[in-house]
Amino acid sequence: ILYCVQCDESFEYSLEDQDRFDRLGFDPPRRCPACRQHKMRLADAHEGREGRRRARPRRRPNRDGELAYP
Repeated sequence: ILYCVQCDESFEYSLEDQDRFDRLGFDPPRRCPACRQHKMRLADAHEGREGRRRARPRRRPNRDGELAYP
């Protein structure tokens, strides 16, 4: 269970989500799904875009010491 930094509500951070975020090199989410959607809609409206922005994964070594995203 994590707590949203924006609305202070709790949300579940499942094992599947943890594995996916770790595999992609992302930090754990800081906002609940509703606040993340709201933030994306605001950013898209501000930039005049309809689609979703894609976050860049952090560059960090995998278990073998190689960078996951060269």
